[in-house]
Amino acid sequence: MDIPSLLGTDERVRLLAHLLSHPSEEIVPGALAKSAKVSRSQAHKYAGILRAQGLVRGKMLAESPSLQAVRALLNVERLNRAGVTGILRRRFPEARGIGIYGSFARGANSEGSDLDIWMKIGEEPADLEIAKAKKEIAGKVGAQADIVAATPQRLLRMREKSDAFYFSLYNGILLWGEPL
Repeated sequence: MDIPSLLGTDERVRLLAHLLSHPSEEIVPGALAKSAKVSRSQAHKYAGILRAQGLVRGKMLAESPSLQAVRALLNVERLNRAGVTGILRRRFPEARGIGIYGSFARGANSEGSDLDIWMKIGEEPADLEIAKAKKEIAGKVGAQADIVAATPQRLLRMREKSDAFYFSLYNGILLWGEPL
């Protein structure tokens, strides 16, 4: 897969982001150009790139492991551009690691999916501080955010129970700092 051809410009990132957030929309260059605020020729060329990469079947995105991987990569890029780790590091300077899990990490998110974030931290932060961080992140990302404070005690309890939730966190994507 040629990642630079898919994400090499801001226009291509906007085109892909639009298509991924509207997966049932047909890829019609004129309408796509208008929605992503790019020229018709850029939209037409990008549709050809998607076809060449095997990400389009007919006039629709083709759900596949490759498309999920591209969506997960774009999710990380989107979160980086929105400054999610910076928000959390500013609000919780004692955090030692930040990551995502769930549909955003798997590349399975769609319109209406929430953003699941884990934060490796020594002690449980105040509920009000978590709520403020969730609101700020939701405003920047455009998706509801859920933040799990991954304290050593919480992680130990989940691991001892072989909790599926623990494995979901553990198999997420590290955005900054120490892994779980």
